[in-house]
Amino acid sequence: PPILWIATVPKDDLIAIESVTIFDGNLDLPSGNVGPSHIYCHGYQSWSFAGSVLKGKRRPNSAMPRFVSKAFNRGGKFPPPGVISRSSEHENSSVFKSRRPTFYKSEFFTCLTHRDQPCFSSQLGCDERILDENGGNAVLMGWLSQKYQFGMVGVDKALYYIEMHCNCDAMISKSAIDTDWAYGQILPRGSYFDEPMATYLESVARHCEARIVREPLSVGWCSWYHYYEKIDEYTLRENFQLMANINDKIPTNMAIIDDGYMVSWGDWEHFKRGKFSPDSMKRLAKTMKDNGMRPGLWLAPFACDKNSKLAKDHPDWIIKNNEGSAANSANCGKFFFGLDVTNPAVRQYAYNIVKKAVDEWGFEVLKLDFLYAAVLVGNGKHDLSMSRAEAMNVALQSLREAAGNET
Repeated sequence: PPILWIATVPKDDLIAIESVTIFDGNLDLPSGNVGPSHIYCHGYQSWSFAGSVLKGKRRPNSAMPRFVSKAFNRGGKFPPPGVISRSSEHENSSVFKSRRPTFYKSEFFTCLTHRDQPCFSSQLGCDERILDENGGNAVLMGWLSQKYQFGMVGVDKALYYIEMHCNCDAMISKSAIDTDWAYGQILPRGSYFDEPMATYLESVARHCEARIVREPLSVGWCSWYHYYEKIDEYTLRENFQLMANINDKIPTNMAIIDDGYMVSWGDWEHFKRGKFSPDSMKRLAKTMKDNGMRPGLWLAPFACDKNSKLAKDHPDWIIKNNEGSAANSANCGKFFFGLDVTNPAVRQYAYNIVKKAVDEWGFEVLKLDFLYAAVLVGNGKHDLSMSRAEAMNVALQSLREAAGNET
């Protein structure tokens, strides 16, 4: 069975807390036991690397320069090399402690695995160790949720030393700080029937009350992958009709209008002149329904373009870095602003546009993109008592409330 534990930091409004270390130790194996051969590194969001890496090999990173990609990977972070450690046994004593060097970083959780027999892939031309039921011993370390802090696991190059940190993002505590529940499990060979992370991921789903996948699964068409942002109402209606005509050959039950209907990110009700009108969204949602598809819409509720009306009207909503400039969003083809969801007005704005898309325009599927923009790194925020993880949690709760349970 797994080991579960939690840490509580007493209230101290005279300090800003950067991180809480909840595990710092070695993987001591009985004599004769072979150590891990691989580490699964989990990414921060969908553009971050996630996968199993052979011991001693570097985790793949973005080929883009760090300046244009770092926000894609900025979840948890290591504490400084030297930190002040306060002993729980002697509350008034502090000790300076140097961190040991770590080679691997994994967001949320990691899994150290060993495979006795490599599975050779002629296609890849390399040994491909698979996380499956044929694996050997495994060790899993992580958290059951990320509601309070983004958790980060560090492991050394030999897959021997492990550390776990809860990032508080220099928050000023107005009350005692609890960490999310931490999870540790040793999985001997033959103790799992699917793959070594399955039991843990099921535990996370139960703890976070994840919704059961809707049946039937949504299968359909998204405008982005052919037109990108070059769309208009007439072209979309033609495609929806065509999909209905060929549904007996290519079954679909959903379609999504992606980026391109608005003038700027953030100005979701300011439509491109000559291509869409104020009533276009309602008409398009009805057309999709009439053709047997659940209507879907793309939104990036926590992002806005630099030239948007929203940015001009509400400069105080934009997340600032520690120097007072707009926080780095990373570059998906352009830089943009992240909206500060620690500000209740920002959450209300996002709630309103999602509510309108569902209740007034009639969309039943939402493709919500660039959500990481809500928690860009920087201390220029409305409420410094919230960690980035807490901010993301309340932001997503607002979107769920606006969308309702059927969307």
